[in-house]
Amino acid sequence: MSHTPTPDQREAVAELLARHLLACRRFDCPGADGMTVEMVVAAEYPVAAAAGWVPPPADLAAVHPELAAGLAAFFPAAAHTELAC
Repeated sequence: MSHTPTPDQREAVAELLARHLLACRRFDCPGADGMTVEMVVAAEYPVAAAAGWVPPPADLAAVHPELAAGLAAFFPAAAHTELAC
């Protein structure tokens, strides 16, 4: 059973995922388009993970168990299959 992540946990997850997206060098993030980091990550990270450019959420949850609830909240569909915490 997972719990709702705190705002600090959500921010930490967004930062972790954004760092992976930026490091993969295949992600082009537009500048001032009004999108938040969370919006970009939620939209682009699953695509990048499916392409193998960034670690899948389940791998990140294994390496960062303190962020497992936050990762599950970011990717609710994956939470049922990959991110059971």
